[in-house]
Amino acid sequence: MAVGWCPYCNLELKALQKHQPDFELLNAGVFAIAPEKSMALIETKAKAAANFRFLWDNDNKLARRLGISFAVGNEVKDIYGKLGLDLLEINGAWELPVPATFVVRDGRLKYRFLDANYLERQDPAELIAWLKTDAAINRAGALNG
Repeated sequence: MAVGWCPYCNLELKALQKHQPDFELLNAGVFAIAPEKSMALIETKAKAAANFRFLWDNDNKLARRLGISFAVGNEVKDIYGKLGLDLLEINGAWELPVPATFVVRDGRLKYRFLDANYLERQDPAELIAWLKTDAAINRAGALNG
């Protein structure tokens, strides 16, 4: 059975890996979270040559809580079947999460990027710029407070 993320997801993972040193300099941890079961998630991580953490969203529960999960319709199920993809076996449900980026600091959501159009993704360079600006604001606030 074929497994793995879509080509756009794989490009995003590779872009995040490319910028991993920049994230580390900003003390920002990168995590990929997906409903894929362990063997599929391990394969996805290997294909992306990623050294950041991949976390399992068992049965897409986190995506549902975040409101970014959607059910795959019958037309898409048929297409996936022709491609040899069984999301029920791979992910545990005929659901997918909307690709999203979140920044959480001190237990609070500070930033998010999501777009229902799976072609639109967070540009890692723009995220790094945002992180630098936020860090500067936090430093200034600490100096003034």
